[in-house]
Amino acid sequence: MSIKTYQWIKGEKAGDVVKSTGDTILESNIEFLIFTDGSRCNTSLLGDMLIEVASDSPDDLMMMANEMVPQPKIVKAPNPKPVNNITHNKTLPLPEVQQTDSPLIALLSSSKKTKEKVGITVEIELPPADLLKVVAASFEDGEKQIFDYLVNGLSPKQNEAIRKQIAQTIMSTIFEKEIKTTKRKNEKL
Repeated sequence: MSIKTYQWIKGEKAGDVVKSTGDTILESNIEFLIFTDGSRCNTSLLGDMLIEVASDSPDDLMMMANEMVPQPKIVKAPNPKPVNNITHNKTLPLPEVQQTDSPLIALLSSSKKTKEKVGITVEIELPPADLLKVVAASFEDGEKQIFDYLVNGLSPKQNEAIRKQIAQTIMSTIFEKEIKTTKRKNEKL
């Protein structure tokens, strides 16, 4: 009887590694996989909350227990302060920047927005591509789980770096001096 290694990838046990001989029990028409540490998991959660890994070696794990990504907290934005003691009936969407009494921020926040495409390059640490392909092929919704892992796997430091890169790209696009070359009649450049 071989022992299989599993890793919790969601929930309060995310990152934890457990082992099982494959023994299951049936309780109230629900099949549970039993682990060597005495814990158990509903077998229908395999591939969603828990995945099989090659070993408990850090190289084989999807994430370390201390790499838990904190779930975003929903914070209600404060109501904007009236400007010059005038209250507005129309509610404007609040920007993601911190609200201040600055008239500049108020002007930029309330201005009409246009959609622009911005290209950036981001350097992040990822599991090896071969591992991602194996996971995607091994589970029915493997690609979706990998996508969710990648979306939710960015650290606050990486999110901040991405936001700064976007701002720097926009600034350089707007304020970069355009070099104009003029061509006189009958002159070659």
